[in-house]
Amino acid sequence: MREALRPTGTLSGPPRIRTGPASSPGIRYPLTPPRNGPGADRRRTVRPAVWYAVAALVTAAVFGPYTAQVGVRTEQVAVYALLLVALLAGRIQLTAVAALVLLLLVTEFLVAVVGGSAPTGAPVAVESGSLLAGIDSLLMPIAVLTLTLLMASSGADPRRLLRIVCTVLVVAMCLNTVLSCVSIRYDITPLLGAFWENHSGQESVAVRAAQLGRLSGIFNQPAEAGALYSLALLAAVHRYRDRTVPFVVATALLTIGGVLTVSKIFLLIGLPLGLWQVVRSFGIARPRVWALTSAVLCTMLAAQYGLLPPWAGADYLTRLLRPPGDGTDLVGFYTAGRLGDTPTLQYVSDAVLGSSPWFGLGAGGLAAAYDNGWIEALAVAGIVGVLLYTGILGCLVAAWFLRRPGTDPATVRFASGLVVVVLGGSLGLPMLTANRVGTITWLLIGLLLLVPAPRAPVRVPGR
Repeated sequence: MREALRPTGTLSGPPRIRTGPASSPGIRYPLTPPRNGPGADRRRTVRPAVWYAVAALVTAAVFGPYTAQVGVRTEQVAVYALLLVALLAGRIQLTAVAALVLLLLVTEFLVAVVGGSAPTGAPVAVESGSLLAGIDSLLMPIAVLTLTLLMASSGADPRRLLRIVCTVLVVAMCLNTVLSCVSIRYDITPLLGAFWENHSGQESVAVRAAQLGRLSGIFNQPAEAGALYSLALLAAVHRYRDRTVPFVVATALLTIGGVLTVSKIFLLIGLPLGLWQVVRSFGIARPRVWALTSAVLCTMLAAQYGLLPPWAGADYLTRLLRPPGDGTDLVGFYTAGRLGDTPTLQYVSDAVLGSSPWFGLGAGGLAAAYDNGWIEALAVAGIVGVLLYTGILGCLVAAWFLRRPGTDPATVRFASGLVVVVLGGSLGLPMLTANRVGTITWLLIGLLLLVPAPRAPVRVPGR
């Protein structure tokens, strides 16, 4: 008797295989499970377009103002709300390195919350920091990375997610350059104050920096702006490498905006990396490289001959580019005294090591400007936190190294630039936890280094 046909929409036994088109002979692809019936994958309930919108919304929220709630940014509301929705509607797939990074982040959070709650040594002379702000700084990387992995594992193409994040980042930072240029001539502090305000009643860092000519737009600290200009410049080179006009406009605006911040992260790390990426991508003789160079030179000449409004930060920039040669400690000079012979961060480390060296002072830490990723880890989680922070950075380097084979050169260059900015920037800013900067950093880390690599088609031997 003839065997009855199996009902349509079921899969039993070995997965059926369909042969690829004639243009790719010898390549077979697993048959996609049906959307209905016993063999359906019921976890995929959200269309990819929704995840693309989520990626754009989270990236745009980074550049939003503070809310009416004291100390709460638009970025925080968007990340935590969308993560809750994604946990209910999505699924997550972890690579070994991604799982290890999440484990290290969660461990640092637990050490800061639990282990750092009982100092064992002398009382701390420095005032304690905000507990809620410290908890948010430790939770935000976990939330952003988890959301990124959920988006990439729930049907969205990681490459398209990366394009969306890069596009929003580049456009937002270009607009921030426009605001910085406008602030040279006009006082737009009432507008920018909504993005700076920390509701503490104190004068913001951005106001004091602007008095020196260091213009950061919507960012409260020039270091934050410099870090994001560095990431945006790398993103622009990657995103618009095949489109001349957007490439020239975006990279020129980002370079100008980064210079206006007079941020050492941008001038010493981001800008050289961006130039290296441009040369490696296009070579010296390509028209778009000459167009970019001409745009920057024209801007510099216009400022030199008084065709642009005078910029108070020119003297500060010149001093930075021409350090004194009378035996000055260059490490201290270029780190604003954070490191070097007499580091200003010494009192933070002394306070922690004298009170609770192994597990730190808790999530609140100290009411001090850490200005260094390792110092922040030491303050909140002690020596254990420093080891965990270093381990996270080591995982990023390992992920970059492991993903190099089979990845296109442009993406490898972008990922390598990201790793260098995170490593170098951590000397002057907590790159993984800083306001606004941390969210963009973890979005890019997740999409470039930690999401599962795209599956290659299976080639059948002998065909």
